[in-house]
Amino acid sequence: MALGVSLVLPNPRLAHQAHPLYNPRVMANEDLNQWFIEILKHNESRIFNLVYWQIGDYEEAKDLTQEIFLKVYKNLKKFRKESRVETWVYRIALNHIHSYLRKARHRKGMISWETLDGERTDVGTVDPPEARPEYLQLRQKIRELPDPFREVLLLFYFDEKSLQEISELLGIPVGTVKSRLNRARAMLKKALEDTP
Repeated sequence: MALGVSLVLPNPRLAHQAHPLYNPRVMANEDLNQWFIEILKHNESRIFNLVYWQIGDYEEAKDLTQEIFLKVYKNLKKFRKESRVETWVYRIALNHIHSYLRKARHRKGMISWETLDGERTDVGTVDPPEARPEYLQLRQKIRELPDPFREVLLLFYFDEKSLQEISELLGIPVGTVKSRLNRARAMLKKALEDTP
């Protein structure tokens, strides 16, 4: 990466740990480069997993993750501190993923079904492309879901976001999040049942 920060996927448990740099009063007094390094340390693996599950290509996901954090770095001075840093980073990531998927359309098992019936799972970091066939099939079926449903499903199950957090990230009411999540489950279940 041009910033001198390599893409090293840290332990995903670090993303759950609170850090003083997420406090807007502290952020205002920090050096931007140091602040960026802390943001990167606390969000990189989760953003990578989000990207990977959305697009399904491991190498492309690494590249897109770097592009996302380059955007974060370039826009640090524009952060208005009206939301949590994590929410802001996720919004940048989701916008970047949407843009990538729009362009891609023009060019053209870590979990079980029981888990998708309502229980969350700790997926950790994603497997490389040589994963089990059922995992690859599940990933493909998730990628085939329409964007709004896939996004909510991934944020809820793979990023372990609450319904309220998803609502804030996507800028939609909590009721809409619940509705999309239920429809995504039903669509995925049908897609998996219809697969030979």
